[in-house]
Amino acid sequence: MTIRGKGTLMEELPFQVKDDVLGLLEVYPVNKPNEHRDLFFQKYANRIGFNIHNRLLMEKNIEHLRFIRNLVADIEHNIIVPNMVYKLFLRGLRRKVDKNKELEKLFVEKLSAGQCDERCMKDYLEELSDINEGLTNEVENIEKHYKNMSLFIETLFRKSHFDQGRLSLRTKECNIKKNVVEPQLERYIEQFKRMDIEVDDKFSGLPDAEVITVVDVGLIAQVYANLFSNAVKYTQEIVNGDGNKRKFISYGHEIVKDYFGEGKDGVKFNVFSSGPHIAPDEHERIFEESYRGSNVLHQPGTGHGLSFIKNTVEIHGGVAGYEATKDGNNFYFILPR
Repeated sequence: MTIRGKGTLMEELPFQVKDDVLGLLEVYPVNKPNEHRDLFFQKYANRIGFNIHNRLLMEKNIEHLRFIRNLVADIEHNIIVPNMVYKLFLRGLRRKVDKNKELEKLFVEKLSAGQCDERCMKDYLEELSDINEGLTNEVENIEKHYKNMSLFIETLFRKSHFDQGRLSLRTKECNIKKNVVEPQLERYIEQFKRMDIEVDDKFSGLPDAEVITVVDVGLIAQVYANLFSNAVKYTQEIVNGDGNKRKFISYGHEIVKDYFGEGKDGVKFNVFSSGPHIAPDEHERIFEESYRGSNVLHQPGTGHGLSFIKNTVEIHGGVAGYEATKDGNNFYFILPR
C-alpha cells in the first residue's frame, strides 16, 4: 500500500518526494484478500502517512520557531542595541544647535546696541565656523550610522528569512576590505581611540584584488561589527618581550590552499586582540548561544555575538573558529575562495 503525504505541504519536507509518496506499507501474509481488507489497509496506510507528515511538519515548525527566536536575538544584538548611539549623536547635534542659537542671540544684542565692531564680528564668525564644522561632523556621523543600520535592517528583516525559517543569502561579488571591513572599522575607530587601543590595519599586506569574494554583504558586515565590538570590550594590555606595554588589535586575511578539498582554496579572515588567552576547555563552547567565557564575565554582554558569527559563516559554506596566538586571541572565519 502506498503511503502518501498531503500534496499542499510536500514542499515543506526536508527531502524530495515524487507524486507525494512518503513510503510503502507491506502487509504479510494476507489470507483471503478481499475488497474490505484492501480498503482497511489503504486507510491504515493513509493514517500512517498523515501521522508521519504531521510529525515532520511539527519538527519543521519547532525549527522555524527556534530560528525566529534566534533572529530576534540577532535583531536585538546587531540593530536595537547599536541603534542607541543615535541618542549620543542627536544629543551632540542638539548641543551645537543650542550653541548656535545662543551665539545668534548674543550677536543680535551686541549689534542692536552698536557694540559689535569689525573685530567683534570676526570673533563671532570664527566661533560660528567652529560650531558649523562640529554640526557637519555630527550630521556625517548620523548619515554613516543610518547607512549602516539600514544595511543591517534590510539584511535581518528579509521576508525570505521568515518564509524559509532560516537565514537566506543574497550574495554578490564584493571587495571585503573596502565594502565590509573599512566601513565597520570606521564605526568603531573612535571607541578604539578612547580605549587607547592601537589598530594595525595592514590587512595582511595583500593587494585589494585578492580580497574579492562572493558573500552576503549585510551579514558579513555584521560579523565584522561583532568582532570589532568584542575587541573594544575585551582587548587588554600586554607586555612585549622588550618590556614595553601595548594594547592593540589587528585584522587581515590569508589564502589557505586546498582548505575545502583539492583545488578548493579558502580565504581566512581574522580579527586579533591583545590580552590573556581564553581557557582551552572553552575554545569550542564560546560559539554556543548565550555562552560567555569565564574571563569576561565581569564585562557586559549577551553571549550572542559569536553564535551569530558561527551561524552566518556556516550558511556561507565556511567555518568559524578561535585560536590562542602570541600576545592574545585570534578570531577567524574561513570562506570558500
